[in-house]
Amino acid sequence: MQFELQYFLYIPNLDAVIIDEECAEIYENCNYSGDSLTICTKEDNVPKAGWNKPVKSIRVPQDKVLKLYNLENLKGWSVRVEESIECVE
Repeated sequence: MQFELQYFLYIPNLDAVIIDEECAEIYENCNYSGDSLTICTKEDNVPKAGWNKPVKSIRVPQDKVLKLYNLENLKGWSVRVEESIECVE
């Protein structure tokens, strides 16, 4: 499975106590390789950040959640990523 990431919302896992503020990262290849984009803000627009590649792996810090949307203004389908994904297939 391959998907194009357009917009995202970065939120803490509300059930967890957050001690650090590590960022999430998306990668163009499996195994956290190739070009990457670091996501630290609560809301952002991936194309405006310069990302126009497929997302093949996602690194999410412990006790954090990365919520992904495919349309602007947090609309469309969404995916909640609660742990790192070595290879999106």
